[in-house]
Amino acid sequence: MKETSYANSIDVSDFDRKMRFILKEIKNQEITIEEYVMIKIINFINSEFDIYMTVLNESVRKKKALSELDELLQSLKKKKNRMKSTITLAAMHNKSEEYRD
Repeated sequence: MKETSYANSIDVSDFDRKMRFILKEIKNQEITIEEYVMIKIINFINSEFDIYMTVLNESVRKKKALSELDELLQSLKKKKNRMKSTITLAAMHNKSEEYRD
């Protein structure tokens, strides 16, 4: 059974190309490696924060819509109860009219 280490599985040419690109970018921006790493970390955090805020805003919109629907439902229930009461009163009034005749 042959064991392969992680180091053996790395594509050295790809890694070398990426490192050269990073070093060229650092040189072009005239920054230190530490500054480059901090910029990458900050950009990553910002992108994650943007995603989080998008999800949060969508959640707030949904809660607001649900709240508005609940208010509408409560209003419709009140109107239904008022209409029921009005119909009941009208029916009672008609019954009393029948008894008078």
